[in-house]
Amino acid sequence: MKQKILLTLLFAVSMQFCFGQSYQSIFGESSTSWKIPFCNLDMTGTDSLYINSDTVIDGKTYKKVYNYYDNNSLIGGLREDTLLGKIWCYSFYYWNDSTETLIMDLNLSFGDSFYISAAIWPTSAGWSIVDSIYYVDNRKCIQLNNQTNWDDKLTFVEGIGPNITVLYTICNWLNMCPYVICSYKDNELVYISNNSNFIGCDLDYSLIYDKINNIEDIILYPNPIQNIGILKFFNPDNSEYTFSIYNILKEKVRQYKTYSNFIIIKKEKLKSGIYFYNLINNKTNREISGKIIFN
Repeated sequence: MKQKILLTLLFAVSMQFCFGQSYQSIFGESSTSWKIPFCNLDMTGTDSLYINSDTVIDGKTYKKVYNYYDNNSLIGGLREDTLLGKIWCYSFYYWNDSTETLIMDLNLSFGDSFYISAAIWPTSAGWSIVDSIYYVDNRKCIQLNNQTNWDDKLTFVEGIGPNITVLYTICNWLNMCPYVICSYKDNELVYISNNSNFIGCDLDYSLIYDKINNIEDIILYPNPIQNIGILKFFNPDNSEYTFSIYNILKEKVRQYKTYSNFIIIKKEKLKSGIYFYNLINNKTNREISGKIIFN
């Protein structure tokens, strides 16, 4: 009898553990913001979306999203379910026809369909298909077959939101160029896009294609690194690179390998101070070194 009770308790605990797992929240404990491009006819720059406070609509609690560039205007509201991996957006931009819209779902499987309720230039509104599922920096990414105007596809990023911002359904306000360049939680940089159209948390304008033309033109942003940084370099033939970090005693503390043109660098358990990096092309043995400062 005792054995049955014990087994029942163990089963209940295990079931609670399984169903209690959740995805990373897109919100920080005290603050959340996203740095985004701003495109409007003859001007291009960067802007910010940020969370300010909560509001209740139809019994549901939303976090209010403001736009810094547009005189800190209230744009929309967001709510999420981290167990389901879903995010909904409520538009405050058009009060007369505002409705809640599902904007992200991390429980989709390969081949599943997802309805995009707004045009994402250069594609129209309608059903999209999941064509890839992968993980980057421990974040689940769901890629759909919608092409964006930033040379990649619509992607749902765990803990960040859609790569074309959480308010992509409000196309008129977003000037047809929505994208998340960087994300901040509790005043810390937690995400940097690896899109080649940006340098760190800034637009490259027309410079990046001229600037990153060879291995010597490495871009490390930010430096010093407080939480997370990114190193970009020229890798046109997808060669394998080995990236290593050493402390001032020349002891190796980190090592990564990649076939891409970027490395995501996280401080994690490293102590603050000066470190050195080494980037080697494993095909040509070409080597570049530099300095990293962790705050």
